Amino acid sequence: MISDAVAVSLVGFAGLLTTGIFNIYDSRRIAKEAARKVDEVRTTVASSTAETVQKLERIEKKGIDNHTLLNNEKGRMLTVVAVSLRALATYTRAPLDIAAAEEAERDKHNHDRQQAKVDAGGGETE
Repeated sequence: MISDAVAVSLVGFAGLLTTGIFNIYDSRRIAKEAARKVDEVRTTVASSTAETVQKLERIEKKGIDNHTLLNNEKGRMLTVVAVSLRALATYTRAPLDIAAAEEAERDKHNHDRQQAKVDAGGGETE
């Protein structure tokens, strides 16, 4: 027969052992749950990042398309202005009209030169 002190010690030890086992089990459960949540966050961040990149690419494409359209329209306008002023200068032969036609032709030429650089991948338009 064992003494009461030994029995109490054994019961206490069994309680500690049981508590320790439950704590280990609970710790593993908490660790698994934390790992699952980390994976969930990682997946969410990756998905969100991919969506953001796609949205930014669409915005960039729209910006480039709009810029191209505006530059084309500017080129057409500069052509109309240069041709019109040249016709006026030819008709009037006035020095101011001739100077205006020459300036418009220079603007058109500069725009075309800059646009050719951009089209070749060598710079930005104004």
